[in-house]
Amino acid sequence: GEDNQVEEVLTRGAVVGQESLLRALPRQNTVKAKGTVIVYALDGVTFREHVREMMMNQVTETRRYVDNVPVFQKLTPVQRDMVAQAAVYEEFVDGEILFRQGDVGDGIYLLRFGETVVVVNDQTVWRYTQAGDFFGERALMV
Repeated sequence: GEDNQVEEVLTRGAVVGQESLLRALPRQNTVKAKGTVIVYALDGVTFREHVREMMMNQVTETRRYVDNVPVFQKLTPVQRDMVAQAAVYEEFVDGEILFRQGDVGDGIYLLRFGETVVVVNDQTVWRYTQAGDFFGERALMV
């Protein structure tokens, strides 16, 4: 019968149904309890509302940084909102390289927290230490 068609046994932390939750799509599988099961359930509407709220909070925070970057000053408020929405949150650990000398410039970086150093020919030439500092803006000028 249907119970014998096990393709995968999920272990602790495994997820099922994330596509349906994120995109309000029909479920692609059936999940059936075998024995006693305890789950945390979150309905899609509530989940999407919370995700939307978190995203809007992040855009609002990012917009404060965007507003202080001279290269964005001539943009309209709507255009600056679009820039803030397009920004991607990235986190780096101590010593990790954001980009290397000689890499093709592909974007601007707005410092939210921490410290970065600019190194040219193995010599530190600049430090960015304040939230709102920005670097890489020359890549936008091409």
